[in-house]
Amino acid sequence: MLLPLGLVEAGVTVTCLIALAAGLMRPAGGTALRTVWTSLCPDQQSRAAAFSMEASMVPIAGALGAAGAGLVAEAWGASQVAIPAAIIGFLATLGLALCRAVKQAPVPQRKAGQQVKVPLGAATWAAIMAVAASWFALSAAEVGVGSARGASQLGFLTGLSMISVALGAHLYASRGGTGQPLKWITGGLAASALSLLLLSGSVQWLLPAACLMFALGGSRGVLSPSISSSIAQWAPSARQSEAMGLYGTAVLVGQTAARPLAGLLAHNLGPGWPILMAAVASALAAAIVWRQA
Repeated sequence: MLLPLGLVEAGVTVTCLIALAAGLMRPAGGTALRTVWTSLCPDQQSRAAAFSMEASMVPIAGALGAAGAGLVAEAWGASQVAIPAAIIGFLATLGLALCRAVKQAPVPQRKAGQQVKVPLGAATWAAIMAVAASWFALSAAEVGVGSARGASQLGFLTGLSMISVALGAHLYASRGGTGQPLKWITGGLAASALSLLLLSGSVQWLLPAACLMFALGGSRGVLSPSISSSIAQWAPSARQSEAMGLYGTAVLVGQTAARPLAGLLAHNLGPGWPILMAAVASALAAAIVWRQA
């Protein structure tokens, strides 16, 4: 989340090369981390808890990155955002490499010629589609809010939504066991769509935008762990790591598809249109998941 803003002042060639390198590393990194979870958590219950915790941290980290990027860009310029991004990435990688538990974790092995033919199932695919739609909506909303409010207020608003992300995650952690995860996904997507629909018409005013970004963050806090729990519940045990790998891919697909489309809409029609597009995507995903719930 830090990197895109840091490339605003870079040349076109440098931007393309850095973005290409970052894009190539992110799917591989996410898949490798989920393999570590599988190695460290051999039983079904602890693995599901680990995947859920990871999913809960992703939107919080994204909101922190966007907020931090806005503050750095406002204080020292957009080109300086790449410096803390590189430092954070290096320290995170170094910490993972030095972690004794990770180094000693057994590597899952698959026998030669062994093939897993158990299908993932419609419920798992619905949850994965919800992941893509959720991050599509978030990325499009960030483009719209950033276009209307500027980098510094985008950082403030996403930082505010980070607080409600934590509250939403806590709500699901305390109440999620009482209902089917797919129903929580449907509710989170519907709340996200409603928040975005209202935000598309009020993004020019700070107070309504702040309130609606807070509501949007809460829905995202519910979505991430409920989607992860749904995948853990519905995906066959032999394919859970693969399903979580698809989870990570869906996050990247949603982000990658949303930003250029949202940029075109913001440039040609105004900042409210990317947010409206995000609302439609969330509503369609809610309808798909609702059919499986």
